[in-house]
Amino acid sequence: MAQQLPCVSSPRPLLAV
Repeated sequence: MAQQLPCVSSPRPLLAV
């Protein structure tokens, strides 16, 4: 579910990976 969160919220761009 972490992938659903915006990369801005996460320390690193998980979506980019």
